[in-house]
Amino acid sequence: MPPVERALTDVPPEKGLLPRALRRPWLLVVLAAPALFVAYLLISRQLGVNADGASNAIQAREMLHGNLLLRGWTVTDVSFYTNELLLFMLVELVYGFHHDTTHATAALVLTLVVLVVAAAAKGRATGREAAGRIAVAVAIVAVPALGHAATTLLTSPDHTGTAIPLLATWLVLEWARPGRGLPLLIAAMLAWAQIADPLVMYIGVLPSSSSAAGAPRGNARGAASTPASRSPAPARSCWPRARSCCSGRPAASGRTPPRRSWPSCPTWAGRSGCAYGWWRSTTARTHRTGTAPPTR
Repeated sequence: MPPVERALTDVPPEKGLLPRALRRPWLLVVLAAPALFVAYLLISRQLGVNADGASNAIQAREMLHGNLLLRGWTVTDVSFYTNELLLFMLVELVYGFHHDTTHATAALVLTLVVLVVAAAAKGRATGREAAGRIAVAVAIVAVPALGHAATTLLTSPDHTGTAIPLLATWLVLEWARPGRGLPLLIAAMLAWAQIADPLVMYIGVLPSSSSAAGAPRGNARGAASTPASRSPAPARSCWPRARSCCSGRPAASGRTPPRRSWPSCPTWAGRSGCAYGWWRSTTARTHRTGTAPPTR
């Protein structure tokens, strides 16, 4: 081929750090993760830590010292036992147990959330399409809004880390080969997440059940996930089953019986109505008496 034609037809390879990182996703993670963690840690240090974060840090310390089942503790209905508490243990093992532990854990949780969101947004796309997907998703998630949103994301656990196992579940559904073991794996991952946060029933189990039920019979991936996701009832009782399979006496759940909640229900609901509007007082009453799904 003449030199002139070669110059006109050959396309030079893309140069630069970003195209190289897109071709090697691990390089993008290595570059982005430390920067995100440091930024989130600096933001979190400007915010206060409430009793929830302090309790989680102490629980993780107890677990590191051998009390894995938290015997003697009364945990809330949203214990984060298999999610944030494990990250608290990791941070305390590496970084220590002190006033900065909760801030470091919150920064780690949000960093992992951003990375998993980027992986889920990328999917099977490559090149510029992958870059566009990642850019849009990260732009939405990576920068916490000022005020209450930053306090929720970067102080104490508040369902933020629940996105990590859920998005990991969707990634497994995206990349795993359909087979008999896939429904069992998805059910195990959802149960693992729901032990930590009952909210997974409503944002994970039920959506996957409805999508699997509506999947065409010819869809191999939908058919593979149908047997596990059409039966959300076992996931509802995954926390009692997880506790019953352990020897000894694990931590007790802190849900208040309805008969003990009724005396203070009118006052509590009235305060909620004054603050947020009387139309919400009905929801407040049902949550207070334990007849509505638990929230934190």
